[in-house]
Amino acid sequence: MQEATLLEKFYRLPAHSQEAVARFIDFLLSEAKQPKNGAKTEKRTGFGSWKGIRLSADFDAPLEDFKEYME
Repeated sequence: MQEATLLEKFYRLPAHSQEAVARFIDFLLSEAKQPKNGAKTEKRTGFGSWKGIRLSADFDAPLEDFKEYME
């Protein structure tokens, strides 16, 4: 939309509506300055995310409970 058209519409509004438009523009500008929270602060899990957790050496060994099933 052309700037002239926007200004023309803005000036046709009553004073209280012009103030509301100005506040909304300020809101949009402040929102545009803030970084998006989801993209940079999102914590992802993956290999090495549980540092300090150790698995036992026989972690992949068959369990006694499934012995009948495995035969």
